[in-house]
Amino acid sequence: MLLLCTGRFFPQLTNSSNDSRSELIFGDGIAYLKDQSSGFDIILVDSTDPVGPAEGLFRRAFIEDCHKALNPDGILCLQSESPWIASLQPIISQVNRDLKELFPIVAPYTAAIQTYQAGLWMFQLASKQHNPLQIDANKEFASRNLSCKYYTAALHNAAFVLPQFVNLLLS
Repeated sequence: MLLLCTGRFFPQLTNSSNDSRSELIFGDGIAYLKDQSSGFDIILVDSTDPVGPAEGLFRRAFIEDCHKALNPDGILCLQSESPWIASLQPIISQVNRDLKELFPIVAPYTAAIQTYQAGLWMFQLASKQHNPLQIDANKEFASRNLSCKYYTAALHNAAFVLPQFVNLLLS
């Protein structure tokens, strides 16, 4: 793992780890966040499935710790499994309920990820201030001169348009 972090083999994936604004910590994320009271602008949780050690990352206590650790304008984003997988639907619903009870803004979205089972994957963005649906994505892309191979302003807006069965799952 140290070789990967140095960027020796995958520099295009790891060069940002050399940014002085970031710190890589290899450890138990649940335990780490429990001891944090604030200071995070963004928390991204890209966990494994909600079984074994990762199960706690889908629990309310962890989401509460994330809420506590975020700055007032902070953003939390969690991967939320595939809504196509029936056995995971109760977990997706519960995480959404917990987020809505803690954050004033919760915006679930989907993305096509062909390497994952079921292909359609879900994420949930939660914030104390920022609503991704209230930004002018076209203006943001233009002002930042963004040119991405995949992500576009139109895709940004479309990602938050959920299939009806997902809307029902979250209602």
